[in-house]
Amino acid sequence: MSSGNPESHVKVAKISAIQGIVVALITAVAGVAAGYIARGGGEASPIKQHWIEINSIESNNSTLVRLVITINGINYSYPSKAVWAEIGPSMSKERFPLPQESENYRVSFSAFLSERGPAPTLRAESQEVKEISVGKLPQKDQVYYLYPVEGSYRAAVKDVVIGYSIE
Repeated sequence: MSSGNPESHVKVAKISAIQGIVVALITAVAGVAAGYIARGGGEASPIKQHWIEINSIESNNSTLVRLVITINGINYSYPSKAVWAEIGPSMSKERFPLPQESENYRVSFSAFLSERGPAPTLRAESQEVKEISVGKLPQKDQVYYLYPVEGSYRAAVKDVVIGYSIE
């Protein structure tokens, strides 16, 4: 054991505690300053979240659908909480968040179609990719058409009509 003065140990402990508090304060101030600088100063410009909403789906030949929405290379699936959605006027709408910090959205759709019971799954696609500028939003009541695909053959007759909006 050390034979030093007990009061000197207390002073050393007090100095160490104060030094710890000072270091913590310096670290906190540096963190706030770094965040301020990273944001580009004091004026934070909030990034607006845009959404795509599926409003309706119609099909001439199928009663069930699974829709794949592709936006800027990111795939979304409707319905998101079930395997199939029944096609009809009372279909639930669903919204999906779009990639932030994009100036344009490249939008396309494809679908898997079926019937109730043991039935084959059919595909419907389109080669069309719609490019929508963020500056022209909102885009309400948009329509996209899909055509049946079988193997390497794509029909010329529209089978699926998708109603959607981007806000």
